[in-house]
Amino acid sequence: SEIVDPEFHWSDQEWRAPLWSSSVIYELHVGTFTPEGSFLGVISRLDHLCDLGVSAIELMPVADFPGERNWGYDGTFLFAPDAAYGRPEELKQLVDACHSRGMAVILDVVYNHFGPDGNYMWPICRHFFDTGLRTPWGAAINIAHPVVRDFFCENARFWIDEYHFDGLRFDAVQALDENHRSLFLSEVRKAARAAAP
Repeated sequence: SEIVDPEFHWSDQEWRAPLWSSSVIYELHVGTFTPEGSFLGVISRLDHLCDLGVSAIELMPVADFPGERNWGYDGTFLFAPDAAYGRPEELKQLVDACHSRGMAVILDVVYNHFGPDGNYMWPICRHFFDTGLRTPWGAAINIAHPVVRDFFCENARFWIDEYHFDGLRFDAVQALDENHRSLFLSEVRKAARAAAP
């Protein structure tokens, strides 16, 4: 564990994302996009993406995951960028560099399960999980519980407020409990929009 100073000198105060309807979105995996496999490595390739006409990048999940390499869909510590990609301030540098080039940044988030390895929530907070519902990737999240929904609302706010992401892409929403899916997505969407008015 590490306590990180969130201080960062952003240069994107005047930033406004392009219209999504006319955006050219490039999805990328930080760990494999460049030989460095890092946030700083992605920065080194942004001009190339601009030359291709890309107006937004979608980062596959960057939340902390078990092991050294992962697609990111088995996150364990959802409020921390994975150290294999670089420091938290380097992720902020990446977003700031994108904005300075007129590119929006979308973050892929996984709110339907925690990874089967390194799931720190299971031993301490079993009500966080819906034991009656399984996903192909691990225990399903109990989105019927208000505290659980608050956790994910805070996570959405965190990524947008702290890292200046322009939007979130929700992974595998079909794996969420269908009886509470609409309420959950509505609350998370409202939290995300409130973080970036």
